[in-house]
Amino acid sequence: MNSEERDLLFASVNKYLTNSYNYYDFRLDGSASSESVMKMYKETCDLGWSAFLFSEEVGGFGGAAIDIAELFEKFGKHRVVTPYLESQITAGTILSCIGEKGSAVLGELIAGNITLCVLGSSDRYSDSGPIALNLDTLDDPACDYGAVPWAPVADKMLVVASNKGEDMLLLVDRQSPSISVERRVGVDGSLVGKVTINDLRRDSCEILAEGSAVSDIVKIACLKTSIALCAEAVGAMESLLRQTVEYTKTRKQFGQPISNFQVLQHMMANMFVAHTTSHEMLKGIASEISTDADYLAYEREIMLLKHKINKESKYVRHSAMQCHGGIATTDELMLGHYLKRLVVIDNYFGGPHVDMDRINREAA
Repeated sequence: MNSEERDLLFASVNKYLTNSYNYYDFRLDGSASSESVMKMYKETCDLGWSAFLFSEEVGGFGGAAIDIAELFEKFGKHRVVTPYLESQITAGTILSCIGEKGSAVLGELIAGNITLCVLGSSDRYSDSGPIALNLDTLDDPACDYGAVPWAPVADKMLVVASNKGEDMLLLVDRQSPSISVERRVGVDGSLVGKVTINDLRRDSCEILAEGSAVSDIVKIACLKTSIALCAEAVGAMESLLRQTVEYTKTRKQFGQPISNFQVLQHMMANMFVAHTTSHEMLKGIASEISTDADYLAYEREIMLLKHKINKESKYVRHSAMQCHGGIATTDELMLGHYLKRLVVIDNYFGGPHVDMDRINREAA
């Protein structure tokens, strides 16, 4: 894709999100349906957003990290509720790394005809390895994969498992009798499902990959997902800064806008520095990554980026809440919804301590 086509695509993304998207129409609560979210998911795939996340070799027309970062930055800015991250990025990356075995499913995924989710460890917020599944023995104990984002609307599931000590990547239909999904709503207003696998057999799933290649495929998917998460956080930080500046200009105290108070000016200046630094770091690293293999070469840099952006986003969201005062806690104000999503991003693949442990292990 040339630069002119790229600019046209992002102009359409901006137009769609500005004119056709309202967070309050798409967030989920205890009684809300996910139909509107899935309708938007299909519409945007038809507009080419999903194809933009994949290289031409696998049927897309983008796929570089800078493409992914720019789209997800806009998702974060508009607080978009969508299964794009788990379905298109995490699951899509795994399928694109497999080759011919995953090409048919990947084509359906890019077209928006299906939605996927990935079942990895028992706790996606930790470094625990794949759950052990015995595909050859009856009465295998039930395996609890915890709360998996967008599992209730997934058509198929990619399962990373260990069978007799060997890592395996399985494709399982969501309607399989071995799969149980309990619908829940996440703290950030997205849909999650408590997934349990019981008595999964070889004849009820498709084995996509086995052996040592599985760990590298999963690692690439996690690193690409981290780039998308960082970009979403940067977009959310931009919106929080803008909302805070606008609010302090209109909120008056002692007969003047509170934006005149020096302590708040310093706080907003630091918020601007935190956002700008995060954006430039993201752009710098993402511009160096053009293929899936590049993610492994930049593993440590991506982990440091996520740790840095988590730290900066924490400052931005806390400062925004402080500047807004008590009104920030109301459900009608978007501020709190950005904060909840940033907390989820902060803890995705582990919180700050887990992130730092990974960085130290990589450096050792």
